[in-house]
Amino acid sequence: MLNRSKTITILIAMSVLLTAVTCSSSWALDSCEVERPSHVVRFTPGSSAPSLSLPPDSSDPTILLRPTSELESLRFGVGGSVVLKFTVPIANYPAAGGLTVERPQGALPCASHPVRAEISGSIDGEHFIPLGSTCETATFDLGPLPWVAYLRIQDVTNPSDAAFGSNAVGSFDLRSVSGPGCLKYSHCAVSPAPDTTVTNSSSISSLALSSIGEDFVFTEPASFEEYGNGTARLTGTVHRASDPTTAYDAIMSFAGRVKAPPTQSPFLELQRSAYSAQGGPVDPTSWHYYKQAAGMLFGKGSRRGEKIPLGNPLRPMQIGVGANGRDTTLGGAGIFSYGATDSDNSAELRVGLTSCSFPPTPQPHEPPPTCNTEDISKTLANLDTNLQGRVTIMNRATSLLVRHNRSRASVRFKTAARAKVHNLYALAWTDVWRHDRLILTCSPSVLCFDLHHEPTHASLAASARALDAAVSSSLRYIQKRTPSRNAQRALKELVRKHLLLQKSFIRELARLPAHSARCQ
Repeated sequence: MLNRSKTITILIAMSVLLTAVTCSSSWALDSCEVERPSHVVRFTPGSSAPSLSLPPDSSDPTILLRPTSELESLRFGVGGSVVLKFTVPIANYPAAGGLTVERPQGALPCASHPVRAEISGSIDGEHFIPLGSTCETATFDLGPLPWVAYLRIQDVTNPSDAAFGSNAVGSFDLRSVSGPGCLKYSHCAVSPAPDTTVTNSSSISSLALSSIGEDFVFTEPASFEEYGNGTARLTGTVHRASDPTTAYDAIMSFAGRVKAPPTQSPFLELQRSAYSAQGGPVDPTSWHYYKQAAGMLFGKGSRRGEKIPLGNPLRPMQIGVGANGRDTTLGGAGIFSYGATDSDNSAELRVGLTSCSFPPTPQPHEPPPTCNTEDISKTLANLDTNLQGRVTIMNRATSLLVRHNRSRASVRFKTAARAKVHNLYALAWTDVWRHDRLILTCSPSVLCFDLHHEPTHASLAASARALDAAVSSSLRYIQKRTPSRNAQRALKELVRKHLLLQKSFIRELARLPAHSARCQ
């Protein structure tokens, strides 16, 4: 009987990591640096054959945190494992290289010493995604993960492997782990400085709030950080130019970074002569956009205690040279709803983006988010029951075949078809129960990691299609080989039930939430 335990969930997360500002003026891979793990979260040594001679430091996992000699290594022991943390996460940029697991120089060949380790990565240190396994030095890509902040390396050596022969059974040993740390690109956000040669506007406003004031400027340069997973974050303080006592600490998170212009984009506000089509310096095809946004304004001064939520874009945030609509330097602009969800209030954001190197403005007090939990175990159970219905249909159909067409071929088909459908059901079952059963929805969402479940849903749908294809093919085969009217009627009813199962599966799958959250 299959164990219905929750397994891994593919996490495509929104980063809200905050570090000191180290600005770069471009989105380029040449900013990547080779990063090593910074902490040993957990080391669980396995068993080792007593005949093996181990170096003195073979059981010290901290050697993975520093450059080592060619002969130093961590010996896991059979079944041993280590979990490592990276302060600067390893980015999923194949062009910058992958995650490299290096064995010591002089490691015995795999042919005679088939030691092996399984490598898994994680964003949050709780949910690990298998990246592959190896017996030697190897480089891994990160699959569906936008980055890896935690790494688990598990020895999976089989002591019974005949390849060991008369050699002593060993375990995986590791010299180093490293990968490209190119997660973040930082800018300083400043109020725009209108260039009267390319714009008719003289406004220096960074933020215009339709029902409060349209002349907010940054008190000092803010931090605008773009992350390698397609998200960004703006933090800073704004005040009204006409009334400095009206001020807010602002936090905004952006997601869904795309190169192709979304609906209502690009928004071109400069004079026509400024754009490349007319020979100017601004090329809108070089811009990129953020399709989602969320944020919060925390009141200061005369607005102390006020909290204003910022919603999704009315016009997506556009980033690039000339994108703020006020000059021909690097900048950005977007329009967002704010306040009550049914209000017509709009917040217009315009920034100039510059290089800088100083700590960001201290973060305002962020209250803990309010979260609601939804248990979707019943929906998952319905999906499982629905998929299991295919197995029942196959069992009944193959029984009809053998009953009405007794032959060795029919018996062989019955055995093979049932085994195939059972195996496909087992794969689909795994996809069902890898889904998180408890779903969080939090407000303000800017304080939470956004977990995207679409990859899990797509995998589940693909598994169900493979199962359905096997059942349909078998039903057609059986219909051709059972001419009995009674059998044909029974098979026709099974076909009808199979179609109903397929339709109800689609409905149940649509009930699964596309997003949940993990809050700090």
